[in-house]
Amino acid sequence: MGDKEKSVVAGKLGYALVPKEARLTPMRGVWTVAIARDAKNADAAWEFARWLAGREFGLQAVKFPSTSSAIHNARYSVLRSPTFTGTLPYADAILKSLEVAKERNRVPQFPDIQEQLRVAGAKLTTGEASPADALRELEASINRIMAK
Repeated sequence: MGDKEKSVVAGKLGYALVPKEARLTPMRGVWTVAIARDAKNADAAWEFARWLAGREFGLQAVKFPSTSSAIHNARYSVLRSPTFTGTLPYADAILKSLEVAKERNRVPQFPDIQEQLRVAGAKLTTGEASPADALRELEASINRIMAK
């Protein structure tokens, strides 16, 4: 949506915290990296994991957001850096959200629920569904998923 060559809304977007009713409740999550106990190249895998979680990679990743998401390092030293705050227009919203965020739900069905959240977001973004319709569809799909 921020690509001026592909989007009619580029440069016209704003970013904010999750709307507050009783309390702010954005979700946070981080990717994890594991190394198998019997890994043939455990030392190299450890070096890769250190690099991936490091400040240097975090600062470089900020400069290359993909079309669907960006890799945001969980380090405050990256999130508060001029590279991050000066590159991404939503940097301030991410930092404020992180201060009040809760951990993602840990239920087995969450990957399916998360996919339904993506579908609803896409329908809202493209105008295929109104907010009320998207929420009704989302509620129905989550109820189906949880009933499995």
